[in-house]
Amino acid sequence: FQFRQHDYDLNHVQQLVSAIERGDEMDPMTAWANPDDGKLYILAGHHRLKALRHTKRKIPVRVHVFEGSRRDARLLALQSNKKEVLPQTTAERQNAAWRLVCMWAEDEGYEYSVKETYTAAGISRGQVSNMRSVRERLHAREGALPDTWLEARLLDKGEDNEMSDQDHDALLQAQIARIDEKIGSWITEAAHRHREPLATVLVRRTEAQAHAVASFCNTVGAEVDDFEDDDFPIF
Repeated sequence: FQFRQHDYDLNHVQQLVSAIERGDEMDPMTAWANPDDGKLYILAGHHRLKALRHTKRKIPVRVHVFEGSRRDARLLALQSNKKEVLPQTTAERQNAAWRLVCMWAEDEGYEYSVKETYTAAGISRGQVSNMRSVRERLHAREGALPDTWLEARLLDKGEDNEMSDQDHDALLQAQIARIDEKIGSWITEAAHRHREPLATVLVRRTEAQAHAVASFCNTVGAEVDDFEDDDFPIF
């Protein structure tokens, strides 16, 4: 139920930690009661929960429990982002809508209507209709659907069309953001605490591409050669 590009904004988490330490009252969180396992899943309040786990203070927090379907819980989670102190970026709203558009089944069609999608994500009706057209064309090619709307648009242009430098840079940044979201924080910690195991895992996972990855690391790393280890925080 997290529709942001990055799971957490650490600055926002720290602000919430400071507020908790001051004794400020936390706004209620919203959670979904999963009928299958009886557990509660956060729909709105991921940053508040993260902050609570980073403070030693024990405070009561109100939680509004939603008991609807998983389908409707997704919409509620997405709609709540429009009311948060930390609003979604345009790219995050587009990616969220694309994610809903990709929830399609051969025998049932789209899980979410056009109106439900653009209302929840906060984008235009026309953009959702365009997303559906792109999804249908990409599906006809029998390939995997991209995770982001930017990648979907560029892929829809076709491999025969030459990609502009601007599109290439935008695609590269989208891919970097997605990888960083999934493993960035873990790599940061491992690089400081477990360098040899980290290097071993990277080589093992990249296999035949290990030398190419190392080459790119050297190219990118040339920009930070003048920094000492003490310049980077130890987590």
